[in-house]
Amino acid sequence: MAGALSAYMSACHNVHVPKSADIIFVEYSVNDQAVALPVFDNAMRRPYERLLRKLLKYPNRPAVVLVHTYVHSMAKKPASQ
Repeated sequence: MAGALSAYMSACHNVHVPKSADIIFVEYSVNDQAVALPVFDNAMRRPYERLLRKLLKYPNRPAVVLVHTYVHSMAKKPASQ
């Protein structure tokens, strides 16, 4: 689901991802906001982890592939330039 947060997909995955899936690609490095601390225990990461756990429990035990996108427009130039 393009442009959605992992919190949405955690609640609605069954509407968008077929239970018969063998492979599922997950990419939220752009849509989920970066949260500083605590890195792995915050309101943005908990739904992401819940989503992954739910997908891994699908009947066919699908391969869940995490894809990370590099956002060129958000990159910072090195201090030396």
